[in-house]
Amino acid sequence: MFKLSKSYNNPKHSKLTRIKNRVKFLTYSIMHELLQCQFSSSSLQNFLLLVEAGQFLWYAIHPDFPFLWQTSFAQYPRDIVKYLQVDALFRQGDRSFYYTVLYIFAASMLGLFMCVTFIVVKFDVVMKKSSTVIYYLLRLLSLCALLLITIGPIPVFHTFFEAITCDKDDNLDNDSKCYTGIHLVNTIIGSFGLTLATIFTFTSQLLFIDFNPASNIPFAGPQSIIGFYKLAMKIGLPLYITLDSDLSTAKGFVIFYAIAWFFALVLRYISRGYYNESVNTMTTVTESIVTWAAITAVFHAHLDVGQVDDIGLYFFLVISPFVAYSYNFLVTNQRWREMRINVRKAQKVYQIERFINTACFIIENKEKPQGRIELEGLLRYHTKVCKKDINDCLCHTLGQNIANTLDSSGEEEKIWYRFVDSLMADSIAKFPKNSRLHLQNAYFQQDSPK
Repeated sequence: MFKLSKSYNNPKHSKLTRIKNRVKFLTYSIMHELLQCQFSSSSLQNFLLLVEAGQFLWYAIHPDFPFLWQTSFAQYPRDIVKYLQVDALFRQGDRSFYYTVLYIFAASMLGLFMCVTFIVVKFDVVMKKSSTVIYYLLRLLSLCALLLITIGPIPVFHTFFEAITCDKDDNLDNDSKCYTGIHLVNTIIGSFGLTLATIFTFTSQLLFIDFNPASNIPFAGPQSIIGFYKLAMKIGLPLYITLDSDLSTAKGFVIFYAIAWFFALVLRYISRGYYNESVNTMTTVTESIVTWAAITAVFHAHLDVGQVDDIGLYFFLVISPFVAYSYNFLVTNQRWREMRINVRKAQKVYQIERFINTACFIIENKEKPQGRIELEGLLRYHTKVCKKDINDCLCHTLGQNIANTLDSSGEEEKIWYRFVDSLMADSIAKFPKNSRLHLQNAYFQQDSPK
């Protein structure tokens, strides 16, 4: 269990500073424990990403869009994805189901608040050592945090948005009195749940992350705004559906949705993805398919004239594999571009970060034929641009013995990592005050062979 320190309670600091440091310290220490207790695997993370893609896909092939295909064949995928969020179920107008979902989500937010409060008290006030109760509560909170950064926001926020709004065109509110009686009670409950959900979701998105390239956590990755960008969409989509329940602005919405996903793909391309290869591949494939679905909806809405037909559906199904493969190829093969960076002349810190991470990844996979080719190419390119003396850089030694160094011996691997270590030292010498490089160097020194 994480051992707390009382350094944040320094009497030399002002009371406001001590309170601020105390909140920061407790927040980061709890998040550290959640990461240590998380039990996510690559398979579970890929499954959650697949469900998340289904949630996004629903808003591109919504059955109430009058310009989209209405064939019975298209009903099967819609039936699958409609159970991944609550929009279709709420549109049926079943108030008892809606009340049940609302109270479950509100109780869950209250339960999360009580668990966090209990853990904070144990950490900060009682200072009790590790216990079974604390351990399982941290495991539970870790699972909740994982859901809040993947599949949780869309159904949770949609439910609370329905509670705090009143729309007579909505099947849930068409014959009820707004903000009186049971609706007022639900509005209060929804406001309370929305506040807690916003706090927990943004905190999880901001802090429930791991930057360590050698981490076993499947969602570990470098700093990027793509997570917050997708979170904004997860909040904006249910808000739009709630405010425009009859979808009167559907044609304008699909244009905005397609543009939003296009920028998501651009952000995904320019920012390094997850360190886990299978999770990164699942992300690129699912996001490209959702983007293509949104673009297909735009074609139907604004280019397809006359009677609604099913051509767009077949167009979407046939072209989707090619779009997914092409985009994944572009993202995956950024390694070739990252390998041509000279760290001593790099102008941006993120270029150095990517180069070091790519070099470590190639070294770890050097037993594969593709890894050997990439590693030899990296070494030869670096030797070509290296300006150091032959005794000051390991690239000359490795270059002279490239045939012998590409083996499975532990000593050989240490030499390669010492080579990367020298590049890291050069990078820190170039940017001595950059905290991101120092953090990356700390991870590298901890996980590389000694």
